[in-house]
Amino acid sequence: MRAVNRLKQITFVAAILVLAYLGMSLMRNQVDQVDVQHETKYYIGGSQNLNGLQKQLGTKSLHPDVNIVTSASQGQLVPQHKDCIEMPGSIRKGLYICVHPVKDDKWVSGSLKAGKLWEAHLVTEMMSALKADPSLQLVDLGCNIGQFSLSAAALDRHVLSVEMMMTNVQLLQMSLQLSNLTSLVTIVNNAVYKDHRELGVKFMKDNIGGNRLNVSNTLDDIDDKAAKVTVKTICMNDLVPLVRNARVYLKMDIENSEHFALQCADEFFKEVDVKIVQMEWYQRSPEDGKVILEFMDSQNYTVSRSASGNSPIDLKSMPDNVFFLKK
Repeated sequence: MRAVNRLKQITFVAAILVLAYLGMSLMRNQVDQVDVQHETKYYIGGSQNLNGLQKQLGTKSLHPDVNIVTSASQGQLVPQHKDCIEMPGSIRKGLYICVHPVKDDKWVSGSLKAGKLWEAHLVTEMMSALKADPSLQLVDLGCNIGQFSLSAAALDRHVLSVEMMMTNVQLLQMSLQLSNLTSLVTIVNNAVYKDHRELGVKFMKDNIGGNRLNVSNTLDDIDDKAAKVTVKTICMNDLVPLVRNARVYLKMDIENSEHFALQCADEFFKEVDVKIVQMEWYQRSPEDGKVILEFMDSQNYTVSRSASGNSPIDLKSMPDNVFFLKK
């Protein structure tokens, strides 16, 4: 009898363990494999309101290559080895940004660790434009670790953040969690290009922020020892269903791929009221620059040194960053 009772106890405990395992698997699948009627995959890391996203999409469908990644879960513990600091010069307390080791990312993360915003003048330009027009949302192409995205979200603006490197996305997820901003930001883990394909990544030495598609030009040092990585590309046109506001401040910093991206952006500029385009011009070849200038002119934009429109530019002497303003 004692042996029978012992067997019953073991069987009962085993059943409990099996049920617990099945329950955990079900919860995991609910996060990992949420489908919003268009084959887009949602990866673990977030409690973003998927029902809200589904409502926003309505009957619209996304291209299957668009890889939406959920914002970090409010209840998920941030790994202790990650380096998360208060954003320098933030408009409010409690805004955190998680950074890479400085040895791997000497410019962006290095500047933040030293207590300074990277390209602070550009953040100031964007924030001034957002404050001047409360209807604007940010579309951040090449969001990196999220310095611009987090700043805009801290102003209570919706943000669409697009980033090809998953290591950057993971830091942004943790920053959003720590800053309680997950509901304002939609993250897309893709590169932006002129069509849909897989492309390799060029890794820059000591400069994660400078990583780029292998079709993009650079004069900087390439890390030849880096692992081979490929990313899926999408078009700007694919992002239209994800834009929440009718009016947009568009930041483009995709490391000399902007001229490619604009070759598949006609619907984006047709459907979205893009008021300001902030674009990096560093190391831009005359040929690539011509493609951009002709497209922006066809869309009725003028080029300026400032988002406020007070600084016209001599096209023969373009600065490292420019602003295109809708006429």
